[in-house]
Amino acid sequence: MTARRDNNKRNSLLRHTFVLAVCSLLALASCRKDRFDDMSGRVTLYPAIASADETVITTRATFPVENTTNTYTDDAPANGTSIRVYAVPTYAADNTSEKKAAGSFRYSNDSWHSSVNAKSEVYYHLYAFNSNNMPGASDLAFNWGVTKDQSNNDVFDLNTVALNFRNLNLFAYIDPMVSVAAAGKLVTDGQPYTAPTLTTGSYDIGQVKTEDGKSYKVWMAMDHLYAKATVSLCIDPTYHEIREIRVKNVKITTTGAVLEGNHSYKFSEAKLVLDQTQGFTGTDYVDLMYGQSAVENRDFPTNPDCDYSTLKEPEQNGDYTEFGWFYFLPNSYITDPQLDYPSVKIHIDYDVYYRDGQPRRLNQEVTDYFPLDKIIRKDGAEIKPKAGDHFLIKVLIKPTYLYQMHDDDEPLELDITGLTNN
Repeated sequence: MTARRDNNKRNSLLRHTFVLAVCSLLALASCRKDRFDDMSGRVTLYPAIASADETVITTRATFPVENTTNTYTDDAPANGTSIRVYAVPTYAADNTSEKKAAGSFRYSNDSWHSSVNAKSEVYYHLYAFNSNNMPGASDLAFNWGVTKDQSNNDVFDLNTVALNFRNLNLFAYIDPMVSVAAAGKLVTDGQPYTAPTLTTGSYDIGQVKTEDGKSYKVWMAMDHLYAKATVSLCIDPTYHEIREIRVKNVKITTTGAVLEGNHSYKFSEAKLVLDQTQGFTGTDYVDLMYGQSAVENRDFPTNPDCDYSTLKEPEQNGDYTEFGWFYFLPNSYITDPQLDYPSVKIHIDYDVYYRDGQPRRLNQEVTDYFPLDKIIRKDGAEIKPKAGDHFLIKVLIKPTYLYQMHDDDEPLELDITGLTNN
């Protein structure tokens, strides 16, 4: 059994579309480090602020980002956050191994750690994404943007800066995010300063340098690549008058686990570009009862023999019982009409008991389609998921014929609705 994460309840509070803004401080780690960096001519890049994933944080600043309708806030990061960073020299003459800088910003024990060292006095562009890989991808490589001009001279071309990789999973337990803008400026230590306005598709942070009493700061805006679904279940109140359902397993399955092909994220367009010629292959599932994102909701969680969760009516606990969440590649990326979005189903294993606790039917299973290409809202509206959306998908379990209670041949059906968490 996979251990459950204590912070799953917190993660379920993600808003409909939230975007991460990273305010990165190009500063030296300590006085001793200052002297070393001055001698070597290098500056260690440290992020000062990153965003969290809870809507309860309301005191953080908001970064202005042009050419987008999204909102960027400098929420505090969660421990375990890792951001892969590429500091790319702006001029081709500087685009050497000595002046290129790549590494990561890692947030642990409530502080940032960095392995990114930029060359002082060099002009840079800054690019980042929040993982060491894309979900299920292989052969990931960063294109540093050096190309040839008409005179066969090396030049920097933003249009060629990209993350290139092969294959991409439909499901994920991480929230893949990629920078869409960056900007920087020199500020006086201890003095108020105004964050620069970022522009989607612009990553120029200027000339990295240090002066006495000043630090060079860089702001990065990052967007989601996947959508999110949080799944909750409840029992039909009429059926619950005479029966109870104990859920033992909940899985989301697909017959299109991986989108094969050579894909890329193009920073100049702030866009994920997918190869849609090879299609989805393979099978996969998300375990919402015992998997990485499962919420501890068993009746007796301290009892190892209790591997079930008794469903409640919404009136009993104020809401459906949450089971877990997962990220998924939105159908909005699929532009080829010949490419079918994968079929997705929900599988639930359960036992039926009389209300007095006596077993009625054990080891039952119900399966239904769980479409992610379009989410049907409770009011009947159809929503096509896009990156950054968070859907609260609610599953009502009820018998097909409420007034013909012949349990031996009484199938259960699933009434599935999705709410967008704004």
